[in-house]
Amino acid sequence: MVNKKHIKFGDICREVKITTRDPIADGFERYIGLEHLDSGLLKIQRWGLISEDNPSFTRVFRKGQILFGKRRPYLKKAAIADFDGVCSGDIIVIEPREDIRVDERLLPQIVQSERFWRWAVQNSSGGNPPEKQR
Repeated sequence: MVNKKHIKFGDICREVKITTRDPIADGFERYIGLEHLDSGLLKIQRWGLISEDNPSFTRVFRKGQILFGKRRPYLKKAAIADFDGVCSGDIIVIEPREDIRVDERLLPQIVQSERFWRWAVQNSSGGNPPEKQR
């Protein structure tokens, strides 16, 4: 029989809440909004340029962190950052906890799992997904 230990996502990850007042002066060039995250795809394929679009986003993310779209979680929008930048406040920035040793392949597997997304939908706040509205 296999011994299984259940852990909470928060036991291995933490939310990063770093912001910037001046992204360009702090060396950031790109930003990510929810529209840049593709459902079910962990790779960021497009982004906006801060110097061109002047977004009001202030949340900082770093390469390797997970960007999780907290609005309408049934759309399954999450990605692993492959560059540094700023993102929308509708995106949660997540990274492994420093005091816990976690295989770097584990978090992407968790974030892509159906069980993770079911939990996210069940525990989301705000509006209901279209299929639940009456």
